[in-house]
Amino acid sequence: MSKSLTVEKKYDADWIDLILTAKKMNITIDEIRAFLKMSSKHTPS
Repeated sequence: MSKSLTVEKKYDADWIDLILTAKKMNITIDEIRAFLKMSSKHTPS
């Protein structure tokens, strides 16, 4: 008898809202990724 492991993912509601808003503005996921990568390079550690 095998046991299955269920993994529940938790998402941040603010991130979901941000992505949905961006999609409504016709901003692609690739554009969001590029923006986040660019922003992280310019943020002091």
